Amino acid sequence: DQPRSRGLGDVYKRQTYTLTFNRSESSFKENVSLEAPGGASGRSWGRSNGQGSIYKNVQDRKMIEDVEQFSKRFLVTEEMEQPKWELGTETKKIGQYTCYKATMTKEDTSIDWGSMFGRGRNNTAKKDSTKTDAKESAPKKRILSITAWYTPQVPVSAGPDTYWGLPGLILELSAGRTTMLCTEITINPDDAIAIKTPTKGKKVNSCLLYTSPSPRDRG
Repeated sequence: DQPRSRGLGDVYKRQTYTLTFNRSESSFKENVSLEAPGGASGRSWGRSNGQGSIYKNVQDRKMIEDVEQFSKRFLVTEEMEQPKWELGTETKKIGQYTCYKATMTKEDTSIDWGSMFGRGRNNTAKKDSTKTDAKESAPKKRILSITAWYTPQVPVSAGPDTYWGLPGLILELSAGRTTMLCTEITINPDDAIAIKTPTKGKKVNSCLLYTSPSPRDRG
């Protein structure tokens, strides 16, 4: 039941991440130092999400995202709903592990700060208008097609970023244009790796962050 860890990185920016986990908890965090070119683990793929870490507890169904915005740190807490994965029979090898394919579609609820600031500027420019098009002002829903490859050989319901809920560790995941691939797994049954719940920052939910005023509107 001891935690394991692995590295992930960005296909474009070559950023690396570590997912540390045990049977009920996991922490997904960007590494501070990047390996020098030609390092032992080779290339690693993933993405940067701009967050300090993502903590998940599948037993308590709680997820906490450590986010820094407006020079302030927030802890975005959410209840974890069971993902609606469709389990397939297709398999492939990732390293020494046999992986099975799972797919789902979901609404992309990640916070698009660039779009929020853009909407703020547009609203300022049109503030003298007496007519508002409700369809134009409403944010468009973004639907993600997600493919995961998981291995029952590591029987934990963990994965990169906010993903989880499969009968095995997710070793590869594609969501939209983002692809994350595990490049190394270290099993440490004798080494106790502490997984700490994030505690530093103002506790908010994602809806509150969506409706927070932009820096332009702050006094």
